Formats: sequence, structure tokens, C-alpha cells
Amino acid sequence: MKSRIADAHCDTLTKFIENPFRSEGAMWNVDKFSKSGGILQFFAVYAPPAYSGDSALRFATTHLGNFWRRKDENLTALESPEDFNENSINALLSLEGLSPIIDDVSNLRAFYKLGVRAATLTWNHRNFVADGCLVGGNYGLTDFGKEVVREMERLKMIIDEAELIPENDT
Repeated sequence: MKSRIADAHCDTLTKFIENPFRSEGAMWNVDKFSKSGGILQFFAVYAPPAYSGDSALRFATTHLGNFWRRKDENLTALESPEDFNENSINALLSLEGLSPIIDDVSNLRAFYKLGVRAATLTWNHRNFVADGCLVGGNYGLTDFGKEVVREMERLKMIIDEAELIPENDT
């Protein structure tokens, strides 16, 4: 039986904007992943710390729109478990840090409508949801963050807590 590969993170949507699925210089592309037995790829959208508030929201929606505009015919976008296709590369959209939702859970619902099904609550920096792992403090969720987690659970989104743990505590 051929190996089946799942990769829970790649940055090609934000690093190879003109050709996110077939860029020769990228560590990930459709052809390489297919040859390796790839069947599931998470595509992360990360808004750098220089972007906050409306600029983080705009950055993330622009890159998600680019995914849908340029989606390769060899990809199946996963919006529900029933979409999974054994004969395709399945693409799952994720947010690497929830800074783009700013401080409004309605923005999370909007990202869900754009196809986002997984999210890291925070990256290294603080957002309205929680402190990142490189921020001094309690490393916990805010009250808004608890509301966001409840909504993600209701929507059956994948919650990635990887960046909530300081490096020296792993």
C-alpha cells in the first residue's frame, strides 16, 4: 500500500502569491506532494505582527480569496468531512493566529464561510484571544478567547493550541 501523507502546515498561500500551488522554488507544491503520497494539506494564512486590526483582517481575506481564485484543479477544498476525496489532494484552510478576527467573533464566522476550518489561537505575539508564547504574562485565554473557543467548538473547527506553550515549558 502506498504511503498516505498529511501535512498540517505550509505557507505557500502567503509566500508564493502568484502561483501558490505550482511554484518551482516552494518547499511545497502540488506535484511534489502528490508524488510523495500526499493526501491532506493544511494551508495556513498568517498575518505578520506588523499587521493588526483591520490590516490583519484585510491581509488574511486577501490571501484566502487568492486561494479560491487560484485553486488548483488537483485540490479538493475541505469544508466538511464529507468533502474528503481519497483520489485527490485535500486542502484544509487554516489561520495561523487569530489576530485577523480582531475582537469580534462575527469575523470568525466570516472566515468559516471563506472555508477556514482550523486555527492556531495565537502566534508568538498577543492578540485579542490570548498571549503568544513569546509574550510575558500568564499565557492564558482572554474572556474573548474563551468565547472564540466556544464558537470554534460549535462550528467543529480544529483548534491548534501549539503557540500557547512557552518554548521552555515544552
